[in-house]
Amino acid sequence: MNLKNKDERKKFIENYRSWGVWKELPELGVKLYRLNFTNGDCFIVTEYKSWYSPFAVQATVNQKYHLILTPNSPYRNKIPYPDCFSYYEPCGCAQGSLIDYLTKCKDVEVMK
Repeated sequence: MNLKNKDERKKFIENYRSWGVWKELPELGVKLYRLNFTNGDCFIVTEYKSWYSPFAVQATVNQKYHLILTPNSPYRNKIPYPDCFSYYEPCGCAQGSLIDYLTKCKDVEVMK
């Protein structure tokens, strides 16, 4: 993957819909998008609708970002608390964690 700077990495992540829907839970109004890397790591973006106000005319679409690392991930040696990304955590992580992953693991390729 040849993303040159933080802005390109952020745009890549924000374009998560191009990854395709991985799972959909229509009963909950939830869609999950997944991007697999050749080393087994993956990004998951959970997209859901939310009503922030009882006066809102329409629901807003929100995202939660998830970084799932394999036990042998090269990223584990580059962050202080690697176990926090070992499993799917419903609360997600900051978008910046995904950007940081793409910055520090430049040689990781997206699985085709």
